Amino acid sequence: MKAVYLFSYYLLYPLMLLLYPMKISGRGNIPSGASIICANHSSAIDPVLLGFAIGPSVFIRFMAKAELFKSRFLSRVIGLYGGFSIDRGKNDINAIRTVMKFINNGETIGIFPEGTRKEEDDLSSGKTGTVRIAAKFKVPVLPVYMSRNKKLFRRIYVNIGEPYYISAEGKSDYSKSAEELMQRIYDLKGSGH
Repeated sequence: MKAVYLFSYYLLYPLMLLLYPMKISGRGNIPSGASIICANHSSAIDPVLLGFAIGPSVFIRFMAKAELFKSRFLSRVIGLYGGFSIDRGKNDINAIRTVMKFINNGETIGIFPEGTRKEEDDLSSGKTGTVRIAAKFKVPVLPVYMSRNKKLFRRIYVNIGEPYYISAEGKSDYSKSAEELMQRIYDLKGSGH
């Protein structure tokens, strides 16, 4: 999988920069070892853009909604690039076990905590599942903000924040931590977004 990831990265990088020119800041904040990258979500191409923004040295295992895996083609493509499914409508134990396996291997998980594509920033949109995972496995969370209005040949701004740890217990703590995570992501919006 990593070989396919790297091959695709270097093969498609010039094309992606042409179609979606990116201005990236904060790459020095990317932690080594296991972590969870959390970004806002507004387009189906976000996982691809986030992967290119983070760079080839980090193999991101994206968590994707189970509905995408109903398509045989999408299921194969997502799986080929290391992605895995989560059933958002319930407590998906299999997804949690998959996350645990990857984190124990020192890998990076990619999650869009808004859960679905959003056209505008909304602090209440953060799902608690992300912070539950981060708190349970004690791994740093890396907040990232990407321009929402993505158009071909138009510059996209990607701001990578500083990693931090989430300490939360109980429903109210998780809700507050989810809101704090979204605030940290949105605070990276800056100019040009």
